[in-house]
Amino acid sequence: MSISKETVHSAQHWFDQGIERISGGRFNLGLGLLDRAIAVFSETNDVKRLTLARHHKMYAYLLDKRPEEAESLFVEVMDGYSFMDDSYGQALSLTHLGECQAVQDHLAGAVRHLNLARIIAETHSLFPVLTYVFQRLGLLFKDRDNHVQALRMFELAEMLSGTQGRQNLFCRYRHQRAEILVELGESGRAFALLEDVQTRLINSKSYQEAINPLSLLRAIYEEMGMQEDLERIMTLMHLCGQHILQEEGGRNLQFSDSPPIGGHS
Repeated sequence: MSISKETVHSAQHWFDQGIERISGGRFNLGLGLLDRAIAVFSETNDVKRLTLARHHKMYAYLLDKRPEEAESLFVEVMDGYSFMDDSYGQALSLTHLGECQAVQDHLAGAVRHLNLARIIAETHSLFPVLTYVFQRLGLLFKDRDNHVQALRMFELAEMLSGTQGRQNLFCRYRHQRAEILVELGESGRAFALLEDVQTRLINSKSYQEAINPLSLLRAIYEEMGMQEDLERIMTLMHLCGQHILQEEGGRNLQFSDSPPIGGHS
């Protein structure tokens, strides 16, 4: 039985609405809408939309802390991207698979798939995905106390995000470098990085993102007994809090590190 044009149109609407619900944290509703769209895309053999919908579903499971369910979708997602010869999709889905395995403590698999994603991204100059791969590797090494490797990965992510003009990501990765330096007892190097980060973020009115580096600076200055700097940081934290409440309604506006599914280099 053929699918009507109205049903195909509805499937696209369910797809769009599913992504919107997922981005707002309403995972079950979003996944339900994606499932309805997937059924139609499968029936019409729309490989591109079917693959994208499955990838969004995979990533939604990852965001919802359901890594095993996310991992179960990988083969279908990768098969779709391979069929379309979509290197961006292949690299990004491999990265998301690596994340799934990392949170399940499958270290060898996580490193292997992240490195495969890195090779594809480097080969095809997919710099947003490559930046993301370096960041995920950095987090993986950091969680396992491999500070040297973690610092190197965050440095590479920071460098690439800077060359792409992605200031908030640049600041986030610089902040992550500073966190490791604090753990290594190098607070002097750490607060120099953090002061740069908080200045950039506040100047760009990224008040939500500025809270974390300011909090770490407060802890450093408290420990070092630097009262004047501590008071300055406390004032900046108060100002950021006021901006978040008054201008943004207190919503969590922090962004995802992941490049968009279905995006381009």
